[in-house]
Amino acid sequence: MIGWREKSMMRIRYWSVRTSASRRRSITRSTEVPTAPGPFSLLAASALLLLLTSATASTRETKLGSIGFELPKDWKLQMDGADRLTASPTGAADTPPLVMAEFCAANSDRPCPPVEAPNAEKTGCVEPQSSTKQWPHGVSEKRWICPRVASAAGVFNLAVGHFLAPTWTLRVVYIFTDKDQPPNKFLDALAKTLRKQ
Repeated sequence: MIGWREKSMMRIRYWSVRTSASRRRSITRSTEVPTAPGPFSLLAASALLLLLTSATASTRETKLGSIGFELPKDWKLQMDGADRLTASPTGAADTPPLVMAEFCAANSDRPCPPVEAPNAEKTGCVEPQSSTKQWPHGVSEKRWICPRVASAAGVFNLAVGHFLAPTWTLRVVYIFTDKDQPPNKFLDALAKTLRKQ
């Protein structure tokens, strides 16, 4: 069975051959010397097609509470109710890279937990680097990055992003090693996909 990618490549090849033949016919009617598409233009078209298909397929929509955001498509999700999740490439809850996220919809019966730096006693994070960011749709973020945290599981890095909107809070914890995607890049990419469901 021919897949979508193979059909696209066949269309590109067909278009290239057809264009080349029509240019050869026009030589007899015109004094201009046409330039036939070379292997580079076919290669460029193929690369562009591959880039477009891989870029759109590299993430997947994830819903937590009443908001949606995108995580890497190949990561395995473990939901804990409708408001908490853990995600990682391996599905292991103790091997970086690892994301833990918790959604909270503020109401008078249950206020959301305070936005505060990671607890040094619980996380081993001492003197985190903090920053504040503003995102579209009235979402602000308070971010902490803790390099080189030692624990019984080994040495890792930790980043915490608290995303605050008027009616909800999303706390994202990203545990990573030096080989994984940098925390600012990971959290920025996630923040750009936040949307109300």
